[in-house]
Amino acid sequence: MGMWASVLGPVFVVIAVVLVGQLGFLRGSRPADLGARDGLLKAPSETRNSVTSQASRYPNARQRAYAEIAPLRYTGDAAAAITRLAGVVGGRRLTHGHARLSLRHLHHPLAALRR
Repeated sequence: MGMWASVLGPVFVVIAVVLVGQLGFLRGSRPADLGARDGLLKAPSETRNSVTSQASRYPNARQRAYAEIAPLRYTGDAAAAITRLAGVVGGRRLTHGHARLSLRHLHHPLAALRR
């Protein structure tokens, strides 16, 4: 019985975690304050889980240096640039250092984009 308990215990834990995740209990929710407000993006998070091309505008943010990322550059029309970016990204996650980008992050209004 001791051997089976040592094998089945971890298996049960893995199954329980997968089940809880599949039922949606481990899902977070997108913050309501994402996107541009008065021409500014949200300040960097207090923890190391955000990036922003406007980190320098928040000199008192604790994670400013960690969150700083270069803005995406484009030429021409903003809508065409989003279309080109979507073609390049295509549903893949792009990783650069600690920043990740996927198409689900491209929900900001086109007006929020700056050259």
